[in-house]
Amino acid sequence: MVRLIWGLIVSGFCLYYGILYENTIMITIGYAVLTLGGFCVLEVLYRRFTTKCRLSVPLSIVEYDVPVPVIFTITNRSIFSAGRLDLLIGVENAAGNRRDEQWISIPQVSAGTHRYEFEVTMEGAGRQEIALIKMRFQSTFGFFSMKKKSKERGEVLILPQM
Repeated sequence: MVRLIWGLIVSGFCLYYGILYENTIMITIGYAVLTLGGFCVLEVLYRRFTTKCRLSVPLSIVEYDVPVPVIFTITNRSIFSAGRLDLLIGVENAAGNRRDEQWISIPQVSAGTHRYEFEVTMEGAGRQEIALIKMRFQSTFGFFSMKKKSKERGEVLILPQM
């Protein structure tokens, strides 16, 4: 959002400078930046409604200090490949008093269904819950981003250290 505001400021400056000094090149640059910002907003809105993400934890019981594999199945129903997608992962213990959050970035999501596997290391023993909290969609040029909440969850049991 900050980049979009900076783009609007630069576009406004170019338009003002171009009109003030009758410079057609600056006016053209100002309109080009405005058009680019509009296309980026439309692209992110389109990607937000055409991309779905599912979370699955293949292992239900894991030993202490062993990374837990987490699989994300991302479905892009668009015919276009999407830009960067950031996922906010939260890990919470059974008592609900400790929560760790971590952003995971996927550089490009192609059209179709794809699986991405990451490893998450958890502290402590007992039942742990892994949740996909948010997805952040970035435009192709990184000009605009939008978040979408998710309720995907998975559970794993961490055995205590013997």
